[in-house]
Amino acid sequence: MVKGSATPLKGSYAFRCTREEQKWDAFAPNEPIWSLTDAGPVWGAFLVERFRTLGGRALHLHEHRKRLQLGAEFCGWPAEELVSSFESLVGVLLDANCEIIEQAGDAGVVCLFSPHESGWQSHGYLLPIPFARLHHWYQAGASLCSVDISVPTCSGVPTAIKHRSRFAYWAADKKAEKQQPGANALLCTPAGHLADTSLANIALWNRETGWCTPMDCECHPGSTLAKTERLLSERGESITKKSLGRNDLEQAEAVALIGSTGLVWPITTWNGQNLGTELGMTKVRELQDRWIEFAEIDFVSQAAFWAERDS
Repeated sequence: MVKGSATPLKGSYAFRCTREEQKWDAFAPNEPIWSLTDAGPVWGAFLVERFRTLGGRALHLHEHRKRLQLGAEFCGWPAEELVSSFESLVGVLLDANCEIIEQAGDAGVVCLFSPHESGWQSHGYLLPIPFARLHHWYQAGASLCSVDISVPTCSGVPTAIKHRSRFAYWAADKKAEKQQPGANALLCTPAGHLADTSLANIALWNRETGWCTPMDCECHPGSTLAKTERLLSERGESITKKSLGRNDLEQAEAVALIGSTGLVWPITTWNGQNLGTELGMTKVRELQDRWIEFAEIDFVSQAAFWAERDS
C-alpha cells in the first residue's frame, strides 16, 4: 500500500489575510489561525481552491477564478475583490516558497476563504505531492471500492462551488481502505448513479461513445475536468455528460480519474474486479500526453524520479 504525506511542506511559509487588513501576513502552518468562534471551523463554512504546481508554476487559473467567483457571489462577498485576493495569495505563496518547491519537486497549493467579522478572510499553504502514490497509479492503476455512503446532496448549494463540507468523502475512503488496502471510495448518488471520488472526477471511455462523465448535478465538476474538456475541444473532441451506472463502469474500455494532484491516471480495479482494456489504457495515456503537452512538463516521469529518490 502506497501512502502520501498530508503534512505542510517543512520550512514553507503559509499566509493569512483578512479583508480588513488587505495585506498578507506569514504564519506558522502548524499554529492555530482561526478563532474557535469563526464560522469556518464552527459551520465548515469554507470555500476552497486547490491545485498543484507543474514545474514550479501555477497553470492558467481561469477555471479556479470562475468557480471562486460563483462561490463569492453565493456567500454575498465582493466577487471581484475575492478573486483578486486569490490571485495575490497564489503569487505570494509561490514567490516566498520557490526554493522549497524546487527542492520538493512541485507542491500542492491550498487556498481557503471563510467568513470573518470584516467580511471574509483567506489562508494559503502548501502540501507535498505524494509522488510515490502517483507513480504507483501511473504504472499499475488505482483501485476503487463501492461503499454504503452516498455523495452529499444539497439543492441549495450549486455543485459547481467547491467547499470544505466533505466529511462524507473522508468517511467513505476510510470504509474503502478497510475493504481493500490502498483503495479509494467511488461514491454514488442516492439514485445509484456514479458520482465521484474524494480525489477526482471519474471518466469512462468506449470507442462508440468516446469520453463521458457524470452530469454536473450528480457530482462535483472539478476544475481539472473543466480544463480537460477545454483541451479535448481544441482537438475537435468532447466529453459527454450523462447519468452513469455500474454497468457503464464494468463495460468501459477505459476508466480514468481526472483531478488536480495526479491530473489523469487510470483505474484498473473496482471491488477487486479488473476494469478496462489494452486499447482503453492507450486512450488514458493519450489524455495524459495532452496534459503533458499543455503543462510543458512530463508529470508521469517526474513522479517516477521523485518516488525513486525519496524511497
